[in-house]
Amino acid sequence: KPRNRLHFLDHFLDHVGDHVGDHVGDHVEDHVGDHVLDHVGDYVGDYVGDYVADYVGDYVADHVRDYVADYVADYVADYVGDYVADSTPVISAEAERSRSQGTSKMITKCIFPAAGYGTRFLPATKAMPKEMLPIVNKPLIQYGVEEAIEAGLTDIGIISGRGKRAIEDHFDISYELEHQIAGTSKEALLDDIRHVIDQCTFSYTRQVEMKGLGHAILTGEPLVGDNPFAVLLADDFCTNGTGVLKQMVDLFNEYQCSIVAIEEVPKDQTQNYGVIEGAEIQDGLFKISNMVEKPAPEDAPTNLAIIGRYILTPDIFNIIRHVAPGAGGEIQITDAINEQCKKRMVLGYKFKGKRFDCGSLDGFVEATNYVYQKMGK
Repeated sequence: KPRNRLHFLDHFLDHVGDHVGDHVGDHVEDHVGDHVLDHVGDYVGDYVGDYVADYVGDYVADHVRDYVADYVADYVADYVGDYVADSTPVISAEAERSRSQGTSKMITKCIFPAAGYGTRFLPATKAMPKEMLPIVNKPLIQYGVEEAIEAGLTDIGIISGRGKRAIEDHFDISYELEHQIAGTSKEALLDDIRHVIDQCTFSYTRQVEMKGLGHAILTGEPLVGDNPFAVLLADDFCTNGTGVLKQMVDLFNEYQCSIVAIEEVPKDQTQNYGVIEGAEIQDGLFKISNMVEKPAPEDAPTNLAIIGRYILTPDIFNIIRHVAPGAGGEIQITDAINEQCKKRMVLGYKFKGKRFDCGSLDGFVEATNYVYQKMGK
């Protein structure tokens, strides 16, 4: 039976071979497969990750950069274009011409209309100019001249009238008085006025007839000539920080046009002021389109009232000559500036500071108390 044994052995070997082969094959396949897959996965993952990151990163970066650049450029161009277009009217033709020709004018002159009678303070003003009424220990007009000096305006022109000689004497040396107090503790009390006299030149002319503020300013033309100038009404006492004229002169240096100081007043008080109408071109600065002198509250276009601070260009004189008498039969500077704003740019500026109407008894007392309390601090 040897042939039977060989047959059995073959059968056994085939069985073992198949079994072992399958087992080893499965084992090797699983083991190798896992190992290869892990290895390939890590390798391919890292490689693909790096490659994709680099490629996609560069591509996305370039694409995003181009897109954002284009978007921002378009947006900025549109925004800036619109903003510049909106702002362009702010620059007056005079300012543009002056800048291109290098002929921008500086202001050194300030006019003080001081010919009024001051009837609201009678009998105190019967023999004393209302501009010489003291806020504590300094007359109103001296505060005004000091404000002008701060703004660089040292050519002072005063429009006076009958009974105003005290103003001229105040801005002059008093030899007898100064001799009497020389070397005493009282001499230091004259330091402020001596500084004013040293800093300024004073010129005077008379307004023979009281025909309104416009007429008073026209009377000052010989003191001004063909130059821009400021106008300060001493009745409007302004304080607290940088002087109003200094703020306005800074604006004039930029815009080279007439500017009026304005503030908001209660609607029921518009009949006491000139009132402006216009568009706000930046914070607190208005391009004026219309001005009305002392309108009734129901007729007032706004509650933005003009106060006693002006910067005017010299063409205003010829306008005043031809303006018709307005409210009260007087030649109103408001009417003249309203004509001017139809021909060239005029600005209204909401000044920073505190104003007291010292042309009224209440305002005068408030200002006196305010300054006295400040002195005490």
